[in-house]
Amino acid sequence: MKRLNNKGLTLIELIVSVALMSVVMLFLYRLLSNVTYDKDNEYFASQNQEQRIEIIDYIETIIRKADISSDPTFSQSTDHATIQFKQASISKTYSILIYANYIQIKDSTSILRTWDIETGVYSYTNASCIKAATISGSGDIYHPWLCTIPVYTINDDNNANNNNTIDDITLAFLARG
Repeated sequence: MKRLNNKGLTLIELIVSVALMSVVMLFLYRLLSNVTYDKDNEYFASQNQEQRIEIIDYIETIIRKADISSDPTFSQSTDHATIQFKQASISKTYSILIYANYIQIKDSTSILRTWDIETGVYSYTNASCIKAATISGSGDIYHPWLCTIPVYTINDDNNANNNNTIDDITLAFLARG
């Protein structure tokens, strides 16, 4: 009758099994972390897009109703940027305040709306407001304006040096000159 070897595992067998388990665990970790990272990026992009659409819609609705009487003013300070415009009929002033963590629109008397950002920052230092060519028609002269507020999210390479413009907020409107 043949005797069985009851000594257990040798050191080499133990090292080989730990090495194989490490390779399998590393593969599973990489697979799951990539899936989670892609899902987070999709979540941030969709959340920012919904908020961006809401901001643009809200501000452009106010601008359309305001019938802007003169060119807007754009200024920057140490902690925010401001786009300011005046309503023609009642001389009401509207301000769009851009801070790193939120955007706020207010009129002469009160704050109308505030939007916070959780997955990035609004770049008030790189915000801009430029006037395009003059348009004239029906006795009035209009100046088209394009204001851009860069949004830097925690998506892949979305920063001041490499901006993903899909997340940016762009306002386009006419001011009567």
